[in-house]
Amino acid sequence: MIHVHYCTTKPLTEKLVEMGYFPSSPVQPQIAFDLSLMNFSSFMFIHTIPNITGFVETIVAHLTLRKYKIPSAVSCYHPFSYIYGPTNLG
Repeated sequence: MIHVHYCTTKPLTEKLVEMGYFPSSPVQPQIAFDLSLMNFSSFMFIHTIPNITGFVETIVAHLTLRKYKIPSAVSCYHPFSYIYGPTNLG
């Protein structure tokens, strides 16, 4: 966590942008994102081949670390449309 000291004559969002961060909201942002990391991820998504298996495994790992229960039907071998398709919505 970074605490930002700023002058009240200039908006906090402007100070964050000057520091290289993108504010989460235009007024009193609680979170800011590193612009260079956003730039890197943008280039990565533009220049890499889509990999559904890697994408799904990343989401499952991310959610598992946060104690979410992943249904056994979620698999890298079934497209999302199969899992959340109109016939499976209940």
